[in-house]
Amino acid sequence: MANRPKKSSLWLIGIGGILCLVCVVAIVLSRRDRPRTSPGDQESNRPSTNQATDASDRIAADKAKRNTTVDTEPKSPEPNDAGTSTSATHDPERLDGVWNTVSSEYRGAPDKLYAGVEFQFLGNQMVMTNFLQRYTMNFTVDSGSTPNRIDISSGDANENEKTIKWIYELTGDTLKLCWNGNHATVRPEAFKTDENSDSVLLVLERVGKVSRLPRGEDSWAHYQGGGMYATGSPSMSPDGSTIVFSSPRTGNGDIYKVDRDGGNRTRLTELADFEADPIFSPDGSTVAFVRESDGCRHIWLMDKDGKNQRQLTLGDVIDELNSFSPDGSEIFFLRSPLATGGGRSATPFAVSVLSGETSIRTLEGLPNFSPDGKKVTYVLFDESRGQFEIWLMDADGSNKRFLTEGHAPGYSPDGKSILFCQKSGSPGSEWAMMDPDGTNRRELCQLHGPVFSSDGKHIVCFSPEYRRQILRMDLDGSNKTILDAPTGYAGSLRPCQGGFVFSLVVSDSSDRVGDIFFVDTNDWTVERITSMR
Repeated sequence: MANRPKKSSLWLIGIGGILCLVCVVAIVLSRRDRPRTSPGDQESNRPSTNQATDASDRIAADKAKRNTTVDTEPKSPEPNDAGTSTSATHDPERLDGVWNTVSSEYRGAPDKLYAGVEFQFLGNQMVMTNFLQRYTMNFTVDSGSTPNRIDISSGDANENEKTIKWIYELTGDTLKLCWNGNHATVRPEAFKTDENSDSVLLVLERVGKVSRLPRGEDSWAHYQGGGMYATGSPSMSPDGSTIVFSSPRTGNGDIYKVDRDGGNRTRLTELADFEADPIFSPDGSTVAFVRESDGCRHIWLMDKDGKNQRQLTLGDVIDELNSFSPDGSEIFFLRSPLATGGGRSATPFAVSVLSGETSIRTLEGLPNFSPDGKKVTYVLFDESRGQFEIWLMDADGSNKRFLTEGHAPGYSPDGKSILFCQKSGSPGSEWAMMDPDGTNRRELCQLHGPVFSSDGKHIVCFSPEYRRQILRMDLDGSNKTILDAPTGYAGSLRPCQGGFVFSLVVSDSSDRVGDIFFVDTNDWTVERITSMR
């Protein structure tokens, strides 16, 4: 046991991730989040000594092959333009308050998709409410650098932590924030973005004071305040007849269903709470969703017609719905403490759809089942090395072994290949494929949210820009084709009968909710089904 570093559970990037400023947040969180397995489960979740030795050899070979390095050298404060150095201990107070984004720019052009993003600074903590949820992060201010810099970290960072750096200008109640997409330290000229720049420039206005930072989630208040409507992609029933989604049309955010052609819109939830992220069970008889109340977020289940609604999880927590087990008996989800916001210190769990919270168990990682249900891939985070690792085990939890570094693994329909992210980045990440045993690794390219087509002959994904285009390519990454569809802020591609369903907020529009689209993999057309408004 001593020759393997300590493992902790993974918080998966959402899958995906990841989307306008969410891409920024995903990178921040991928370096700062430390999902953990509960102490009682740590020993039982560890691999055997022989497996650990094999994993260490693979890691060493993998690392040597890519010759990766981590920049952890601290940088000394430099004199500012006036030739003096200002102590950072008092500077955070100048940022205290609530700030709303009034304009944004990417690659030299205005970008309306950042409208409504809110920042709250208090002391050395920052709460950022983006399109989908709220994140709480620690920060330090280096006001002696040129330009001034905000360093985002998790507070429990180890020596391998790579801090994310933003630069800023503060003039009265106007704050300019600039972040660089290629992970390099941003420079003063980044305040003037051009068509070749990966920098995102945000201009914020102070709109109020803050005496304490928010706890939990309030997605409806975020939407009312000008933010994006925070919900996951729509879900289609297994028989392809019905689509469920969340809409702000009535109430404070409710679950609706429509027919495949967009007709017969029916409201399924009617409480005053905010409800989102609906997904069908494997047999199509039930729908799981999340419901927010008093800052907490819990998982609920209902029949496909909206009847028999029952709460599955409880407590002062924020639960993020992931998926059903293949047999529909359990729901997999991530749980975060209420005070830290969704995604921070998230731990994977499984809850029974029959007994709910009374039958909940901690997972080593969120499971990804092979098509035949016999194998499971999952992801761990090696704290000592700051690396995500993909592991394989039998469906009963036995025969655990390391495959490779990376995350977000997904099986091909025939089970002969695994698609995975080998390096996170923004606006796109680097993806690769391998055989199910971890051999025959094939590099692809920079993509966003790739998935296999149902016939296993193509990869479908979004282009690596903030205004997403839908791409189809061969399994080796060649023959890229842009599908005829609008561009914009897109949710993840959710596989369904005959193709994929997803949501999209069209670029350069005032919409903050989005439309439902369907990708037909028979003729590769993209069809708008209905509005989510």
